[in-house]
Amino acid sequence: MKKISILLFSLAALLGGCNDDDFYELKQGPNPLIIDVADMERATAGAYYALTGNSGNQSNFDALTVAAASISDEARFIPQAGGHGDVESFYLRNSLTDLGISNSAFIASYKAIGQCNQWLPIIENGELDGLEGSSQLPRMQGELYFLRAYSYLNLAKFFANPYTGGDLNSRYFPLRLKPVTALDEANAPAAPIGDVYEAIVADLIRAVDLLPANAVGQVASYEHGRANKFAAAALLARVYLQMGRFNDALPLCDLVIDQNEGAYDLSEQPIEAWNKSWSGGSKEVLWYYAMGNTPNNPNGLGGTASGWKLPRRFSLFNYATSSTVDQMPGNSQNSISASTRTLAISDALLTTAGWIDAERTPTQKALNDLRFTQLVHYNAGNDPTFAAVPQKQYWVNKYWRGPLSDRRVGALPLLRLSEVYLTRALIHFQNGSPQEAADDLNAVRRRAWDEMAAGEPYTDLTAAEVTLETIHSERMIELMFEGDRPYYLQGLKLPIPNGDRDAGSIPFDAPNLYFQIPLNERELNSGLGG
Repeated sequence: MKKISILLFSLAALLGGCNDDDFYELKQGPNPLIIDVADMERATAGAYYALTGNSGNQSNFDALTVAAASISDEARFIPQAGGHGDVESFYLRNSLTDLGISNSAFIASYKAIGQCNQWLPIIENGELDGLEGSSQLPRMQGELYFLRAYSYLNLAKFFANPYTGGDLNSRYFPLRLKPVTALDEANAPAAPIGDVYEAIVADLIRAVDLLPANAVGQVASYEHGRANKFAAAALLARVYLQMGRFNDALPLCDLVIDQNEGAYDLSEQPIEAWNKSWSGGSKEVLWYYAMGNTPNNPNGLGGTASGWKLPRRFSLFNYATSSTVDQMPGNSQNSISASTRTLAISDALLTTAGWIDAERTPTQKALNDLRFTQLVHYNAGNDPTFAAVPQKQYWVNKYWRGPLSDRRVGALPLLRLSEVYLTRALIHFQNGSPQEAADDLNAVRRRAWDEMAAGEPYTDLTAAEVTLETIHSERMIELMFEGDRPYYLQGLKLPIPNGDRDAGSIPFDAPNLYFQIPLNERELNSGLGG
């Protein structure tokens, strides 16, 4: 049989053998395995699992993070480190190249979408109403809406022009909101990108309404990386920001920050969002991916101890790796291969943060900032890992910071409270409320300040000192290498600076900031864009 498109995946799983036209005849209903609420619980958990595609090298999470860092001004490409073809293409903003990382984002997104479309009709049609545990069905429905929206948002970022610029009738990929049951549905043409965003918004509005504030204790796996009301609200605020609908985002920010029933705050140091095991537990992380499959995680929301289904591409820029041995105390080799870590923190970001002086030495401001001392790695001398690199580099060090016993089971933060504070600070400032903007901005800055370090004591910014550039810079620092920077600027219709490439910038809606639909998909469906 010839290769099959990921858009046909759900269909192929349901159809009979290859016998002429009989191949395309649906033999049984699409949901034969769902017979009770417990089955639906496992199916919902599986939709989270689908976000990592077929393997850790097809993860949605790290694919978009690597692309965003590469095309923005927050990273510098290190060719002497061995290079990486996809990363170099991203960094050069070469959108015409067919990239493996792009393929990963496409596959993982549609796998999760297919799962959500498969299971949502069962709940929506009331097929399990009245069964034991059916009171949990609205929560599962909200989770599936949330995951479908998250997946389509990733597709839109990766493969389409920004909502705030360009033609909203432009078409790149299909919009599927129901199970695929026929070949013509699987090969349907791409939908207008404006329709995709409206579907994302509709799903997240439903998710905010359906999801509980907290259902820990009601179901065994719910505490391990499952979305709740505040995660859905934060994601919807992110979407509205990207769409330029700032005032629609404001009440969602208020909900997450002021009405979270004490579940979330910025009372912990920055590292505490990144050093937890798969069970999570940070006070600021609104949603995380549970990496690792343990006996207490029966629904398999993460990878296994061997690393399968484990997002691996953070190793393209992060100092710590998924290898336990490399990160053990006393191991001076840090035996990451020189061909792996190819994106360092740009001098543009380090200068914006005030973290380096003219000799590229850390400043006192850097040593006072816990985001630098806890989440950035640098060597005082030459970088021993990259002897060929002519100068020392600064590496982001957020990922793989879980327990030393096995860093592969660390909880991967995907939505953090600090992002919501920074979004609200922007909106307050734009709405003519600089004091409220300062309050939100200072909440993020204050918790990052190390009172124990020598130097100037921390002081809050006054309302008069807050500017749009202050807010933009603080967000760049706080969310560095988390997949935010270019899409935030696009939502504001701001140019994307070139960073360490050269002086200048490119327009926020430049076509080389989004990428081609994978070639094999375009060959199988001529209706796809890109």
